[in-house]
Amino acid sequence: MEAGHYPAAFKEAITAAIKKSRKEDYTNPRVYRPVALLPAISVVFEKVLAARTAYPIEKYNLLHRTHFGARSGRSTQTLY
Repeated sequence: MEAGHYPAAFKEAITAAIKKSRKEDYTNPRVYRPVALLPAISVVFEKVLAARTAYPIEKYNLLHRTHFGARSGRSTQTLY
């Protein structure tokens, strides 16, 4: 993280096409959902980076109180 770059090996993914359920015509490409399979170390690195970024954002209230996306313990039901 101190180097200031994301290693190229972490950016590589294998994409798998998964069939959507209950579709009539599987010859149509739109009935498949692409899923990116990432290296495990990449996922761990992302989690660590997200946690290290989220802590000061929450501590110093850098986001508006109605911003709920990707914030722990926040949902539209906890708004007021």
